[in-house]
Amino acid sequence: MSDIEIGWRDRLFMNISMPIKMLLPGIVGCLGIALLCLSNLYALGVLSTGDSVQLSLSPLVIIVFSVVIIGLIMFLSTGISRNILPLLKHIIDTMQQVQRGQLDHRIGFSGQDEFGQIGSAVDSTLNKLVSLINDVDGSVEQLQRCTHHIESSSSELDTLFKTQVNQLADTTSDINNIQVAISRGEQEAQRSLDASQSISNQFLAIQENNQQLTKDVEQLRLEMAEANQSSNVLTEVSMKVRDVLHVITSISEQTNLLALNAAIEAARAGEAGRGFAVVAGEVRTLSENTQNAVSEIQTMTKQLIDTASALVSAIAKSETSVSEISQVTTRSTVSFDDITVAYNQLLALNEQICNDSVETLHLCEQSIENLKVVNELALDCTKSTDNVVRAKNELVMISDSLDASLEPLAKQSNG
Repeated sequence: MSDIEIGWRDRLFMNISMPIKMLLPGIVGCLGIALLCLSNLYALGVLSTGDSVQLSLSPLVIIVFSVVIIGLIMFLSTGISRNILPLLKHIIDTMQQVQRGQLDHRIGFSGQDEFGQIGSAVDSTLNKLVSLINDVDGSVEQLQRCTHHIESSSSELDTLFKTQVNQLADTTSDINNIQVAISRGEQEAQRSLDASQSISNQFLAIQENNQQLTKDVEQLRLEMAEANQSSNVLTEVSMKVRDVLHVITSISEQTNLLALNAAIEAARAGEAGRGFAVVAGEVRTLSENTQNAVSEIQTMTKQLIDTASALVSAIAKSETSVSEISQVTTRSTVSFDDITVAYNQLLALNEQICNDSVETLHLCEQSIENLKVVNELALDCTKSTDNVVRAKNELVMISDSLDASLEPLAKQSNG
């Protein structure tokens, strides 16, 4: 607080404004002179009326009156001077102490005059300044705590971003490998699709050939049935020919017997039966030739019957084999139809796999592009984190500097 002593005179003058204080000696002097003049004028007025009262002022009275007025003026001037100068010096000393950082000093007085208002304003300002310094000091401490939290968070964030960048790089590498594998798989799937398409075409050709083979086997079976029927007819005809040959053989034997009897009778007749003997000889020769021809025809007929029987047996076996082949061909056709359906499904699945591979490849490419964007954003975030760290360091330096600057003031204000 203040070390100035405030007396009754100071308290008196502290309630008078500065302009009035400055004008007060002059006002007193003017009032004294005016009073002196009025006294003289009054005395002169009385004399001019012939009044017997002696009111004229003697020189001694005027001197005494002047001394009183001058003394009063000196008293006022000295009082004002003793009131103003100590106050000014006290205000200057207080402000110098404040300038040196001793914020516990105050003006310590107030009043209606300018010095009282200055003292009140300065004390209020110093109180607000101390409160502001305390608030700033608390804010600096909070700022330091926040900067430490920012440092910890930014370090963790920087580590996380760097880890994320590394993970994104690894993920991008893995997706690139997957893309290469999918590209190879797409090529393999395309080759497999081409091979499957070729095999499908071959299956279709085999199916067509199998269908044609089925038709041919069925036609062969019909022809074999007709051949079997023809062989049976041939066998029947051969049997009939054999029967006819038996009849011819019997007739030939009887003719030969008749020719022999005729030759015997012609020999008995002698010369008369010679011509009949010639005819009988010719008939006998014809009968023998007929028997020889019939014997050959019988041999041929037997061979024909045996051949026809063997042909019928072979045709029957062939017909059975053809029927079995027809059944196998039919089952093979059904199996080929099932295989074709299954392979067409496999072909469709392979096409779907190929299309899925292409779509997956496109998705991988899109994912790589998205990862590149995310990686760039992560790098930007890392740069921003570095900027935050640098800004934090600058903020720490500023807060430390501000704390160092406010520490003496805070100690003085708290002291």
